[in-house]
Amino acid sequence: MNGTAFDTVRRDLRERGLLGRDNRLTEAGHRRAIALLGELRDAEGHSEPTVSRVRWNHTFRQRRR
Repeated sequence: MNGTAFDTVRRDLRERGLLGRDNRLTEAGHRRAIALLGELRDAEGHSEPTVSRVRWNHTFRQRRR
């Protein structure tokens, strides 16, 4: 994404109350992110029965600086 696209996304998130002025998620933003992760975990994608399945590891540790 170029700078303009990021600005558009940030503006949209701020207007929806999901992102604060410091570019960090608000409480509502955190709740929405958790809900999205839940939806991703529960979603079933198309798969062919003859192909082996892979489990997506959605839990990862974020490095703190």
